[in-house]
Amino acid sequence: DRPRRARALLAEAYLVLHKEDVAYAEMEQAALAVPASDEGLLLAWRGAFDLWTGRYDAALVRLDRACALGAPHAFCWRGAALLKLGRAAEAMAALDLTVSRLPGDLEAYIWRGEANRLLGRHEEALKDLDRYPTALWSVFNRALTKAALGDEAGLAQDFGMIPIQVVSYLRAKTGTMDMTAVLEAGLALSRGWRRDEYAQALWMV
Repeated sequence: DRPRRARALLAEAYLVLHKEDVAYAEMEQAALAVPASDEGLLLAWRGAFDLWTGRYDAALVRLDRACALGAPHAFCWRGAALLKLGRAAEAMAALDLTVSRLPGDLEAYIWRGEANRLLGRHEEALKDLDRYPTALWSVFNRALTKAALGDEAGLAQDFGMIPIQVVSYLRAKTGTMDMTAVLEAGLALSRGWRRDEYAQALWMV
């Protein structure tokens, strides 16, 4: 198990370095001779790679299989893939299931908050996003939720929490100072990434 996990972590590092072909090749090597007990976990991880790189249809195929095999985090990522494919109601059902099974999965609450926001369920969105209030993608979604509610002060307050290097990057990409446009661009450019770990470089290119 350790060599396979090490290989998968190496693949993730290559992904962050934008060496996608190498990253996927490493994951294929990790998948060789995987025992049945680890198949779902590795499928979920490979599905996450597809999600993070914007291959949402491929992600859903892998994550459907991983969920069928009972891989815990596959349920959150499956909901994320559905949301990115524009299937918000199905995404909500998947994310509801995730938080009922894994109430400590904070990433699932961020995705569900985003789904609630897109469905116009603003109060529910804020409840989910406030479970992890300082996470970057909670801040993005919470700011947009407040904008939708007409809370300009709340929008500005949340926008001020975003690291300056992220704001500068998005303003350069979009050519606008408009806060709402910058936030929406961030959620689009980050594709299926909703973590605050080392891999911000995955999408800030």
